[in-house]
Amino acid sequence: MLWQLPPRLAFDVDRLAGFFNSLPRSTAEAAELARGHDDRLKAEPFTEVDVDRPVRHALEVRHPSFATAECVELLREHIVGPPAPRRPRDVYVYFDNDVKAHAPHDAMALAELLGTGPASRTRNTAL
Repeated sequence: MLWQLPPRLAFDVDRLAGFFNSLPRSTAEAAELARGHDDRLKAEPFTEVDVDRPVRHALEVRHPSFATAECVELLREHIVGPPAPRRPRDVYVYFDNDVKAHAPHDAMALAELLGTGPASRTRNTAL
């Protein structure tokens, strides 16, 4: 799960540690948490778990105060944003359209950066 923090939220070790301690670490824990929803959620959450799997968390920070050794240590301690596996894996990316509907353009730009877009395929076939 990707957790995106507001741009004005500064690093606070106690606040962040408390947040990390409240996160579910498995699909069973996440389902249990979802079962406790309140009336603001209109639909029933899907809470069946066929096989309990680990849940990985990543944090997107936007405030410069997070660029500290203390923050990195806290992330490692709570296994947030662990290193990528050594073998290639499929990755699914969701692009949220902004007001001007840039999501398709952004997706194509990412594909080009990764060398998997149409232009990179044309370049690669010439090799």
